Amino acid sequence: MMRQIEESNIDVVAGVATAGIAFSSSLAFLLKKPMVYVRHEGKGHGLERLVEGALVPGCRAVLVDDLVTSGGSLLSAAASLRREGCEVREAIVIVDRMEGGKSNLADDGIRLGAYVTVRELVDYAQQAHKITKKNYDSVLRQLGGNAK
Repeated sequence: MMRQIEESNIDVVAGVATAGIAFSSSLAFLLKKPMVYVRHEGKGHGLERLVEGALVPGCRAVLVDDLVTSGGSLLSAAASLRREGCEVREAIVIVDRMEGGKSNLADDGIRLGAYVTVRELVDYAQQAHKITKKNYDSVLRQLGGNAK
């Protein structure tokens, strides 16, 4: 995943509040890039900015969050960054829950990278005998057509 980010030639790492901030700060440190974070809504006082940190118009940002479900939080964050003049074509998450987020982001021109999918997690848990067959089957039913 680091190679994918390094090859995408990004200028700034953007964490999605709140869970994405811890991951984005570590990633920014490793990449030696500046970090910003994107709030879901304004604070209600001060400048009421949605994006905190120094941005240069035209910068290329990678979004970072803990997980993706439908992609709504990442799409909202991307819209906030774009309003500030950033280009957003990459997003990174720890877990892809496989519930349409990857496709929804792709429709907006954002490529999603995930450390692991929920399918991989439950496959591992089942193989390691950490969950029952009943629980494993239940997760696969929930994933439905997204199980691959």
